[in-house]
Amino acid sequence: MEGSEIGLVGVTHSELWVAEKNFRYVMQILERLSPGFVTLEVGLHDITNKSFFGRALRAKANELEGLEQEYLEKPPPGAEYIAAIIYCKKNNIPLYFVDLYDGSLEEVTSVNITDLEDPSVVWNDSGALDEETLKKLADNVERNKFMAKAIDKVANTFPNSVGVHIGGDAHLRGKESLQNLISSRNTRLFEIPY
Repeated sequence: MEGSEIGLVGVTHSELWVAEKNFRYVMQILERLSPGFVTLEVGLHDITNKSFFGRALRAKANELEGLEQEYLEKPPPGAEYIAAIIYCKKNNIPLYFVDLYDGSLEEVTSVNITDLEDPSVVWNDSGALDEETLKKLADNVERNKFMAKAIDKVANTFPNSVGVHIGGDAHLRGKESLQNLISSRNTRLFEIPY
């Protein structure tokens, strides 16, 4: 891929039977593309209930290889995101959580997850999201518009780097898909062969 492109990696979420394929495939794509930045369809503030994210986020450099091996052997649902977290931390690649939750566009595009000493500073344990946010989350078009703006903003920060976005394949198809809404760069789809 050229530096002017963003690879869109579409995955099936939350199904345990695809977790191993997701983990391996995401690692392979990242290793092949050597991105300058990575974005994930994950909410910046709403990750506390996913302890497997927390382990990967808190892991020290000398723990990453062991954690990668552990997740290769027994990946949990969401393994595609853990693969990206581990890859980015191992290679010091900027990583952004860009889904529409309770973070503003400015927040999600300014918080490089791999730079955080303590990832809990962005975690929000306030409980339920407000009704307006829940309505937006149910609307993939609203989420896609937000994520596309965030991806464009991050991409503009790294003008000569290949980017990779990892998210659900439902966000990559159709008129209002990320592929059609991202305006800063050309996109290329990568689908996991299930």
